[in-house]
Amino acid sequence: MQSSLEFVFPPFSLLYPLSTIFLLRFKLLTTSIQLKSSTVAPPLSKAQGIHFIWPGLEPLSGDFVFQNVLGDQKRSGSCSFAAWYGPLPDGSYREFQQTVVSPGDSLVSDFVLDLGTNTWSNSWMPVPGNETKIETRKQSSESGNLTISFEPAPEFTDVIFEIELIIGAVWGFGPQVWENIFIEVNSTETSWCRVAILGQYGFNYSMTEPVVRVNANGTSSCYIATFVFENP
Repeated sequence: MQSSLEFVFPPFSLLYPLSTIFLLRFKLLTTSIQLKSSTVAPPLSKAQGIHFIWPGLEPLSGDFVFQNVLGDQKRSGSCSFAAWYGPLPDGSYREFQQTVVSPGDSLVSDFVLDLGTNTWSNSWMPVPGNETKIETRKQSSESGNLTISFEPAPEFTDVIFEIELIIGAVWGFGPQVWENIFIEVNSTETSWCRVAILGQYGFNYSMTEPVVRVNANGTSSCYIATFVFENP
């Protein structure tokens, strides 16, 4: 049953046929069990086009995505934040609990896999910035959580951070900063932590030195204090 917080969308190729994508990918070489990060909603332009900014997870095949998306697809210059996943077998995507955000609001995302049940918990928490108006502060502080078991269950082996520009949108809002990035995998292999892979469109970025830890339970983690999408 579709909940009041769930929305169904047709294939993105029909909704948004043209896009320019700036992304950093970490290929984990194994199953991801946690991805946590935060970023700040930028002052998006009111000019033409749509902006999407998100962290997320993909399987090796790249044919599915689980993501928390900051975007202005509803109204140019106005931002919202929501959880997405798809495509499903019919090509559609699901969106959950869209929350209004303002420039300067921090957006914390936390994806966690329960290995025993193969169930994902995706939680998000917008934190109002100093510039958020009083009348929108309540909306901007609405946290949420989505718990889901995918069928069939994809093995998420890639972590992605992305700026996606659609229908003529431009990257004109300055650097996009990601902070407190924490990635945990179901393996003691850690070489992936120091290799960030650019997508088709190159851009300038900077990253603090990763901190790697191998845990006694056979997992390993990678912590990056900050990385910055500087400019195209």
